[in-house]
Amino acid sequence: MANLEMRFQVTLTLAVMNFKFLTILILILSLGCKNSNDIKNQNTKINEASIISVLIDELTISFPPPPPPIENSNEPLKPLNLDSLNTVKVRVILDTVFENYSKITKIKSELKDFQYLVDEIPNLKREVMPYKNIKSKKGHTLIFGNSLDKSKTKTPQIIGTSPIAFNKEQTKAAVYAGRTTGKLSAIWDLYLLEKINGKWTIVFRKNIQKA
Repeated sequence: MANLEMRFQVTLTLAVMNFKFLTILILILSLGCKNSNDIKNQNTKINEASIISVLIDELTISFPPPPPPIENSNEPLKPLNLDSLNTVKVRVILDTVFENYSKITKIKSELKDFQYLVDEIPNLKREVMPYKNIKSKKGHTLIFGNSLDKSKTKTPQIIGTSPIAFNKEQTKAAVYAGRTTGKLSAIWDLYLLEKINGKWTIVFRKNIQKA
């Protein structure tokens, strides 16, 4: 009888130890998965901000400053140096909420590796973009809002994007983005980007809407 009780106690002790071990193992695995997801989400936010920064500089119109008053009306106007527009810094509004776009766009066959990303965009959630990390490398001033009224300039412009679809490795991306400069002036394009030498680069653009 004593032997039976001892065996029962040993079995019970082993069972408790195994249960504790499994519990600890599950907790460790859960924390590992959580940390992995946190890192992935953080990388996604960083890549989203980098791509939107590229699109801002791509879409922003550098309106030339007004010409100085002409003192002598007989003197011809000097031709505008178009290259100088690249150095003009402007204020541009960025819509900080990703815009939904439900249509499917077909792209040319040589870019077929991006097609599934384009198809995925309508299924992505409409969320607030990571605007704190977004900046213009050309030095444009960003105003965060969702209306042209946010700008106090005579030539306001607002830029918005759809959610961004990434491949698993986050080296390729597809996104719709556009610019509005008035009620009757707007464009909406599809952009395909690839991370080349650590930098997001536009490899394809297709106009979807123009007004």
